[in-house]
Amino acid sequence: MPIPYTVQVPHFSALPAPGSPGAPYFDETDVSEFLEKLQDTCFRCGVKNNEDIMGILPQYCAKVTKSWVKRQSSWLKKDWDTFKEDFLEHFYDDDSQADNARQYPFVPQ
Repeated sequence: MPIPYTVQVPHFSALPAPGSPGAPYFDETDVSEFLEKLQDTCFRCGVKNNEDIMGILPQYCAKVTKSWVKRQSSWLKKDWDTFKEDFLEHFYDDDSQADNARQYPFVPQ
């Protein structure tokens, strides 16, 4: 007679659609807060690889920012560390957490 057993399967929610309530959105202000919210949302939905998060990031940005992101060589190379520094530096002036922005604790892959 087989021994019954259970298997724990992690449950992940789908990423919220860009523009939907509760979805991260970057309008060129509070870059640190945006990155933190995007990271948290991605992690809760099972997206933990920085390269995957970089691919998702432009979808949650205003049109002009999305265009800027896609022109960055660090984004094209999927170099998260360099891209993060470029992103934080470019939008630093409108960041309410400017003193902490360069210390943003993003978990590496």
